[in-house]
Amino acid sequence: MAEEIARERCPRCGEPAPLAAQVCPHCKGSLLVDVALAGNPPEGRRRYQIARALSSLGPESPPFAAAQQAMAITGSVIVSGVTRDFAYRVLEVLDENGARGRTTAAVADVKGAEEAPATRLSSVLVIGVLLILVGFGLFVWIRQMNPDDEVDIPTRRSARAVPQGPLLKTSEIAGRVTPSVVILRCQGSLGTGFFVADDLALTNAHVACPPDDTMHAVFADGRELSASVEQKDETLDLALVRVPGAKAAALPLGDATLLRTGDHVVFIGTPRGLDFTVHEGVVSHKARSIFGVAFLQIDGNVNPGNSGGPLLDMHGRVVGIVSAKLRDAAGLGFVLPINYAYTGGSPLVTPPSQPKPDTASWKALLAEIAVADQKQVRQMETESPRVALLQLSSPPGQGLYAVVAQRSQLVPQSETLTFTFRNAEHILCRVNATAENWKKLAEADPARVSSDSRYMQWMRKNNFENEVFIGAALLSLKDCPLEDLRAPGSEVILEGADDRANRLTL
Repeated sequence: MAEEIARERCPRCGEPAPLAAQVCPHCKGSLLVDVALAGNPPEGRRRYQIARALSSLGPESPPFAAAQQAMAITGSVIVSGVTRDFAYRVLEVLDENGARGRTTAAVADVKGAEEAPATRLSSVLVIGVLLILVGFGLFVWIRQMNPDDEVDIPTRRSARAVPQGPLLKTSEIAGRVTPSVVILRCQGSLGTGFFVADDLALTNAHVACPPDDTMHAVFADGRELSASVEQKDETLDLALVRVPGAKAAALPLGDATLLRTGDHVVFIGTPRGLDFTVHEGVVSHKARSIFGVAFLQIDGNVNPGNSGGPLLDMHGRVVGIVSAKLRDAAGLGFVLPINYAYTGGSPLVTPPSQPKPDTASWKALLAEIAVADQKQVRQMETESPRVALLQLSSPPGQGLYAVVAQRSQLVPQSETLTFTFRNAEHILCRVNATAENWKKLAEADPARVSSDSRYMQWMRKNNFENEVFIGAALLSLKDCPLEDLRAPGSEVILEGADDRANRLTL
């Protein structure tokens, strides 16, 4: 198993190659890469921390001063000519400290690839016209075997040729797709969905209204129809919504494994209530593990209201469902790959037939996510337990409670917690409240503990539930602007809580 984990496909020939190798054992091509800083440089203190961490990674590490200087300039090369295994470690350091990196083939290898054909050509000129033709044919073959120099980590490019179709402009994609996008409104929230059949729309489960709320589907042409939940997958946060009488054109589905880091994408939604807004973005990471589920990470103007909307490649195919924005990181969003919707034991939609999804690449991606998830489990086992925010509860006549969880061997002590209420980028108010009445998870009131919380599902899956206590904190909102709290995009954040469960949308 360890040997399998330590390998990724060679970007040139597609055969598995050790991450620590410098040369592919199959095609003899170089596997060395450079890592450059992507996005805005981190601020001074964070830059210092990253440089210190990078300089201590091992023999291939850059000197502290050089790393600190590189972190100050977007696009600068942080490390050059390193193995993919080491590049993983560099990218991990950047990611853990709020920065981003990108990988390309090592500069020295690119130069060698450019100079080698000229050297071969000058040699065959001496021999004669026949060998010139042979040499030219060899040159063409080599260039076809090395179509570009960029290397994705992890690398999941399919070895088969995939008919992609014509590239489209963003305006063309918007014109084709918008009639098949729908705004889903509930009493106190809104989101986006897109049609996968003439009266069925796919969206996030958290966008779909609860059973006691009426859901309305609003179209770009002004129509408004009633909608209801047809099917849900709480683990993946997916839902099929039936909209009788919609008669909408189903959007073509794609394959998220064909995306590469740096690819341009388009998404449509309702950011901050601005219906049918079209955004452009860039794939900045192809597989983030969140509670054991793979997510695409994109750089784009993702905001509340985009949830449930389609992410499209530049061929106009849906490759993902926009699911969340990363707070405190401007523009970063997470997108569930569309492959989840048409794979697994209970698929929600029919898989596309052209191009046919690359099943092998998808399985490889899921295997990598499983490894990353186990790493997070080990981290949970060794780190100091932190409180988690599960849900808000409002029993009749009892006020508003925050339901929290705490890993502990003993009953936790009463603890004063700070809850920050925000709308967009503005802090509305802060509320201090005491968490008390702790009970073992198995003994907690089922009506007060959400069974569909991703955090709790993940805890149960990894056998942490016997260590979990549930408590409640009564929140007084007397000093909070209630009208602003009701606005789309408002949320509450539990300060100092587990990053995996520290905020809720109001």
